[in-house]
Amino acid sequence: MTDALSRLVQRHRDEPSPVLSTDWAFLRLLDQSGMSMLSDDLSTAGSPWEVYEATERLWEMLPDKPGLYMFVWRPWFRFDVVEPSPDAGQPKPDSVSQILYIGQAGASVGQEGNSTLKQRYKSYRRHIRADPRVLWTPERPMTRPQLSRYLALRPLEYWFTVIEDRSEIKSLESRLLAVFNPPMNKNERPKIRAQYKDPVPAFTK
Repeated sequence: MTDALSRLVQRHRDEPSPVLSTDWAFLRLLDQSGMSMLSDDLSTAGSPWEVYEATERLWEMLPDKPGLYMFVWRPWFRFDVVEPSPDAGQPKPDSVSQILYIGQAGASVGQEGNSTLKQRYKSYRRHIRADPRVLWTPERPMTRPQLSRYLALRPLEYWFTVIEDRSEIKSLESRLLAVFNPPMNKNERPKIRAQYKDPVPAFTK
């Protein structure tokens, strides 16, 4: 954590915390066959997802190609998890991440020259690791991109997959949005803004 962000966290430690509101699409997430089909369609249409730390200069190594991308926040907390057996075929699941935003680059056939993963990322680069004080301002941002306010979250990851067939991109993006319902893709509700409210019990008698 940077010195500036660390100081802000300490300064606001005793105040109500900004809250990330999420609405899980349980019906879709519980649909095993639907999830398998979406995974297969993404694998067929796109390259394997690549994951990088979201930095100001990451755009320099991104491809000038169409595809899908996500900004993912992976908080510092880690669980002490038993190492999986060699037969498990799974990485050690010791952290929890949150998809903040899902976007597309080059879904329209006429966008070959001005909409690639590299160019989309460049439009966000000045907001990556921005002044973290924006996370504690209660005002709701009213201009596009609202996402830019929350690119100050850290550690932040950038995920992308290259999809050469542009006609596939929009449909796959819509299906991912319907499943994960990222908080920053919804213009009609507040985005990860400070909500100074008392805690509410999850269950009441």
